[in-house]
Amino acid sequence: MQLASDEAMIHGQEMGLTFYRGGYEFSFYEPSEGQWQVMTQDDMFRPRSLEEDLLIELTLEDRAIELPEELPELKEDEEYQPQVYILSSGEITPFIARFREDFSSYGYVLSVQSDGKSKVLSDET
Repeated sequence: MQLASDEAMIHGQEMGLTFYRGGYEFSFYEPSEGQWQVMTQDDMFRPRSLEEDLLIELTLEDRAIELPEELPELKEDEEYQPQVYILSSGEITPFIARFREDFSSYGYVLSVQSDGKSKVLSDET
């Protein structure tokens, strides 16, 4: 997240992050086209899939977000929108992403604040 925030500020380009149960992907806003583009050509920010038995749970604005197993294909009249915005100003949509094994109640939690500060905690007790 810190690298994505730094990249957005250095290049003056808005970035986004979209989660699904088995992975995540970064995107960037293309002003000339007026739409978001998934970053498939950049090795650092290319879409990532988690190992088969791992999954992600997402919380935005204190609301649990129901994530699809994988990102669905968009219909012709739909526009791609990331769930998390990483702005060139350094601001980030605050979120909590929980990574855990399927059928386990424990995992790791990534908590990101609006100023980009983040922390990773284990929620095992």
